[in-house]
Amino acid sequence: MKSTVEGVPVDAALLVLFDEIYQSQSVTRAAAKLELSQPTVSVWLAKLRRALGDPLFVRTAGGMKPTPRADALIGPAREALALLRRISGQESAFDATTARRVFRICMTDASHITLLPRLLAHLRDVAPGVGLAVTPIDASTAQRLELSRKDEVITYVSRNLEPYRGFHIFMRALPEILKRRPRATVLIIGGDEVSYGRKPTKGKTWREVMMAEVGGALDMSRVHFTGKVPYGQFLQLLQISSVHVYLTVPFVLSWSLLEAMAAGCLIVASGTQPVREAMDDGVNGLLVDFLSPAQVAARVEEALVNQDRLQPLRERARQTVVERYDLLSVCLPQQLALIEWLAARKAS
Repeated sequence: MKSTVEGVPVDAALLVLFDEIYQSQSVTRAAAKLELSQPTVSVWLAKLRRALGDPLFVRTAGGMKPTPRADALIGPAREALALLRRISGQESAFDATTARRVFRICMTDASHITLLPRLLAHLRDVAPGVGLAVTPIDASTAQRLELSRKDEVITYVSRNLEPYRGFHIFMRALPEILKRRPRATVLIIGGDEVSYGRKPTKGKTWREVMMAEVGGALDMSRVHFTGKVPYGQFLQLLQISSVHVYLTVPFVLSWSLLEAMAAGCLIVASGTQPVREAMDDGVNGLLVDFLSPAQVAARVEEALVNQDRLQPLRERARQTVVERYDLLSVCLPQQLALIEWLAARKAS
């Protein structure tokens, strides 16, 4: 039997096993990932079940499904593992001046022209040993990032990243989200222009402003700015989303929220109008105070910890869009009826 797993002592390794089975929903895949024999994994799992007084996982046709007790424990277990790894020195501080590594990033065509030259120039100054492997954003982006519905994927979407759509609130929530969820990946989809409200000063973008404010507290290996993406790729990203964040001031509702609901996303949204016209807290989404990054972080964690329990919210979100906003059966007939009514009034 191995005495350690990923540098974590045996007792804590039970938590590593718990986390791996929770993610893979398979004892076989967990054993392979941890380089343990299946009998060893079975013994460890039995020990963990006895210690916690719960089966933790139930075998189904779709894999090892976590119990409500496991859903409640996965967050604290991951926090404990992250702390142990920091104590053991596995997560040493990144030193840009001495680092010798290559980072893989995905960029839009526009970012290749506008952002990449400035990024390379900056790296030459502050991280001369760091290289970049740059690939375009296309239909295979999610695959290249090796993300699937089994991963913890947090999505945020806005046509442009700006305060009207709560970009600043989401960015301020990110350090706490990443701290609580050490395995989460964040996909931020949107451009750097301004659709509503004022532009930031000194020619900066709101992304640059917020990165200057909180970027030092973010693990950028887990935070990806995709820029604007084609519609088909946008839908693909929604389909792997574990929790989707939508924030807005009281203003026109974004079509992206309805798309996320139609895709069956588990949504954390601001409790502002007109969001409340489409969503009810605990019914088809989780609502937060628009001005509270702490609430955003807490509800994102709640959504990630309770994926199975909150599955009905996904289903009701899609049902809401189909019943109220479907183009062919609802919106188009109402628009045509309005046009006919206006035409009849004009003729009378």
